[in-house]
Amino acid sequence: MAENLLGQKISQIQGQPLDTVFQIINETTREAVPNPVHRVLDEGRVMGLANHTTLISADGSEYAIEDSAAPIRSRSGEILGVVLVFHDVSQRRQLAEQLAHQAGHDYLTQLPNRLLFQHELENVCQCDDRKQRKFYVAILDLDGFKQINDLFGHNSGDLLLKALAKRMKRLFGKENIIARLGGDEFGLILFAPLDKPVIESMLAQALRKITDPVEVLGSLVTVSATVGLSAFPEDAHNPGQLMRLADLAMYAAKAAGRNTFAFYDEVLEARQQAIAEGVRLAEEALKESALVLWYQPLVALHGPVLGVEALLRLDRGDGTLLSPDSFFSALDHPLLAGKIGRFVLDSAIHQGLLWLEQGIRLRIGINISARHLLDSSFMQDMHAVLEGYPDFPRELIELEVTESAPMLDFPSAIMTLQAINALGIHIALDDFGTGNASLTYLQKLPAQTIKIDQSFVRDILVDDKDLAIVTGVTSTAQALGMEIVAEGVETLEHARKLERLGVNLLQGYAIAKPMPAAAIPDWVRSYQPLLANQ
Repeated sequence: MAENLLGQKISQIQGQPLDTVFQIINETTREAVPNPVHRVLDEGRVMGLANHTTLISADGSEYAIEDSAAPIRSRSGEILGVVLVFHDVSQRRQLAEQLAHQAGHDYLTQLPNRLLFQHELENVCQCDDRKQRKFYVAILDLDGFKQINDLFGHNSGDLLLKALAKRMKRLFGKENIIARLGGDEFGLILFAPLDKPVIESMLAQALRKITDPVEVLGSLVTVSATVGLSAFPEDAHNPGQLMRLADLAMYAAKAAGRNTFAFYDEVLEARQQAIAEGVRLAEEALKESALVLWYQPLVALHGPVLGVEALLRLDRGDGTLLSPDSFFSALDHPLLAGKIGRFVLDSAIHQGLLWLEQGIRLRIGINISARHLLDSSFMQDMHAVLEGYPDFPRELIELEVTESAPMLDFPSAIMTLQAINALGIHIALDDFGTGNASLTYLQKLPAQTIKIDQSFVRDILVDDKDLAIVTGVTSTAQALGMEIVAEGVETLEHARKLERLGVNLLQGYAIAKPMPAAAIPDWVRSYQPLLANQ
């Protein structure tokens, strides 16, 4: 064994200098390591080699070794010689290195994982030679990756991640650190370039390249990416805070339309605080049963009251009501969207049944948040609520979803909306015109009603562009056989204009402001059609 490691036979070794035969170096620094035999002779005690020692054999082969040297003494204690014991630990060290690599790297992409990324970030934040050096921390999240998984399967999703990881390593260069933090989220530490205009240009180019199609199992698939960045040391010195601020910026970029990037600034922090306050208000309101529904009537121009839209309010207990604008963030919060959604569904249908028992038949419009609609438990919630009201006609329930909500996950949204229709429940696209819906989009969505957003209706008397938008939406809806509702009708003149455009269902202050449930019966009984005598 010794001959194999040393690369020479014993007969060849005899008479050669020890340091020539037993040449050892540090595997990392490649510097020579003091021979333990010399130390034994000098110090008279057993010596062991330091870890990470490599033996270079006569033929140039290298072996990771462990060894020890001990003195050979006479009976009188005099050192007569040294015994040197060494053995090959290359396989064991290789296994240890593999395990260490696996512990710090993502198995799929072979990029550093979250643990190693955080370790590297802590090092660069604390390292003395970087104290005056600026760098950016970035969180990159893929847009549309879930849809790829849903449409093509997880194997395709894995292949896409591997391809994009290789692409991003090329895009961001060896001087920067890129890691897969989990799922479709990546982390970056960007040391260069440091000038903001240059890094903006680099990011814009990288985002364009990321959207290039990737061939996966015979299909070309495309995703985009959204990036948020924070700067060291301007924004924070703490690794956790740098990541939090970058994450905050990333969500701001997503809110701005995705496939873009945003740098953290104090405005984002203020917005985050407002979001946190909204969530806190909603959490307390749920616990204290302070959420209530008010109702705004929906009428036909020349006919009766057709229904009401249930509008969420927060009762402060002092006679004031807060609109959802004050706690809007909670409506799409992952921990609250479902709870609030279930409350609204149950309360609105319960109230509709109470009116029905009084002889007042009203269609109930119920707003559903995007997060609740796209949650896997939504249909369970829907069935659970309906089971509590078996006698309430399903055709009197209309779920209102914003125009943009289904776009977040179109395949899942289509399946959910079709399941809702199968229950006999209608779907209305709320705030229509504020999103980017196309004719194809409308054709595919199983919706029966379009509600034109009040921001367009309000100015149709004075703004030709808004008038053109309302005219176009009306023509499209009519061509698709969809019901049209105009929101934000504030005057009789608005109603007349809408009638000429072919819009006959109205909602707004010209008809009635939102009111508590108790006020609806008397209002319905006394209502006179808006244009009854026109």
